[in-house]
Amino acid sequence: NLCKEKGIRLVSIWEWEMLENKTKIENFIRNLISKKVKLQARKLKIKEVSTEEQRKFLKNNHLQGYISCSLAYGLFTKDNELIQIMTLRAKDKKNKVFEIGRLATRVGYSVIGGAERLFKHLISLVDYKEIISYNNMDKFTGEVYERLGLTFENITIPYGWISDRRFVPRYQTQKSKLIKQGYDESKSESEIMRDEGFSKIYLTGVQKFVLKN
Repeated sequence: NLCKEKGIRLVSIWEWEMLENKTKIENFIRNLISKKVKLQARKLKIKEVSTEEQRKFLKNNHLQGYISCSLAYGLFTKDNELIQIMTLRAKDKKNKVFEIGRLATRVGYSVIGGAERLFKHLISLVDYKEIISYNNMDKFTGEVYERLGLTFENITIPYGWISDRRFVPRYQTQKSKLIKQGYDESKSESEIMRDEGFSKIYLTGVQKFVLKN
């Protein structure tokens, strides 16, 4: 927040990320500081992206890689080169809540108006009450979601556990899961993990954005 107030973009990169995904992290940094090929979204064609193509594109152009989705559309050049992709996944079908699963641009490119065009197309295809998206503040500013018309709702500060440069996210260490693995049910999550030699570490934060219909 102090950096933001001074107009500085702070990017946090953790040691375990470099150990597990060095090439991806280096490409991410390179993409932040290098000049990009700029394309206009209106000059690209929009069409559905197959699961196979999603997997390949997101593996190379998104830090978290592929995630299953309900809809995936991309912007392509006239030579059918995929430049940008956005996916939408059903979060709660009963209450018509959808989540932006992935938004990724080919490394080395910038698409002016791309996210807006893809989002407008995707939400025209679903009957929704809410569209939500989460932004990892370690790496991104979240400004793109405000441009899409989503409203900032809150920030949560996620944590995980680290031991000998190995990071385990909190969702893997919920007490119910630890008990199923045979740990003492009379102990708390923190007691179990600390007994195993782990230390708790907090990440920068996760922003939640919402669009209500």
